[in-house]
Amino acid sequence: MGWMGKSVLAAAFSCTREARQAFQDGIFWVTIGLNPDLVASMSIIGTKLGDDPKNYSSKEEAKASLSNKLPDKICLIILDDVWQVAHAEPFVNALGSRCKLLITTRNNDIVTSLGAQEHKIDVLSKPEALKLLASWYEQGVNSLPSEALKVAKECGYLPPRSIYLRCNG
Repeated sequence: MGWMGKSVLAAAFSCTREARQAFQDGIFWVTIGLNPDLVASMSIIGTKLGDDPKNYSSKEEAKASLSNKLPDKICLIILDDVWQVAHAEPFVNALGSRCKLLITTRNNDIVTSLGAQEHKIDVLSKPEALKLLASWYEQGVNSLPSEALKVAKECGYLPPRSIYLRCNG
């Protein structure tokens, strides 16, 4: 399901001190989308790891070059908004043993096909939505005005998307 906050959660995770310390060679964000430029995406990662941009002139060269760059790296690659397994496979196949991949997708078949561990994000229950609203205003749920339930319902009990994130460092 779209608009659930998958990308926001991935971004929030990537900004944590723990994630940044764990992935010493970097955290790389790649937005895939419906019509991705996979060569350009692989090139961005490879060149940030010190590879020559000339090694990314075709899909096959890019896959080979990225595969040669990642074996000894400790990094996280975040593939955001993946729609097809074929769009994730070049990155999956290039990973070194100490690299990790985080994928956001609406397509459960991608998770199954890649043998990935799934973490679903669902709509909030009424009590969860009210608890979230109360925490924003630093008050108890019982202190919320009656309109709070109407706001939560109008938003479809979806978690917030409009979170501003800034990574320091």
